[in-house]
Amino acid sequence: MSETAASASKAHAQACWEQGHLASERGLFKCALERYTKAADLLGRGPAAPACLYVDMAAASYQLHLYEQSIMYCDHALNMDPDCVKAFYQRGTIHSSRRLPMGGC
Repeated sequence: MSETAASASKAHAQACWEQGHLASERGLFKCALERYTKAADLLGRGPAAPACLYVDMAAASYQLHLYEQSIMYCDHALNMDPDCVKAFYQRGTIHSSRRLPMGGC
């Protein structure tokens, strides 16, 4: 891929990511996840895709009740950046929301 094509692909990925943010802000989580996924695909789902993109994918998946998928995205983000606090927080939120109430009081 030429440098110009790579730059255009990166710009398209950034636009998709921003469209995902807009969709998420409007509560359109399926659309947001699709746009984030497109951005990750354009970036190659490797080191070029930042960990925070996967955290955004995890957040959208969580809103769609796709908990296992959301955890997978958090784990992927942490594999890319072991210090990604947002990924730890999102994963903790998922696990907390899935906790069943204990009997007793």
